Amino acid sequence: MYQVFSDKCTGQLSAATTFLNTAGCFARIFTTLQEVDDNLILTSYVLAGIANVGLTVMFLVYPKEAATKKTN
Repeated sequence: MYQVFSDKCTGQLSAATTFLNTAGCFARIFTTLQEVDDNLILTSYVLAGIANVGLTVMFLVYPKEAATKKTN
């Protein structure tokens, strides 16, 4: 995430994979809430979900490729 933020570009990251990872993470959170009473597992999925949402937002904010810089 830091690399994407510092480059202001998503580079070779796949938008489809990132969106599917985010959706899968929310599915795991839902399943954990319904089936398991374990706060440690739920916490790890919530933290992963936050990171995935951050990457997903970066796809909406930053272009796929950075603007080319002028070279001398």
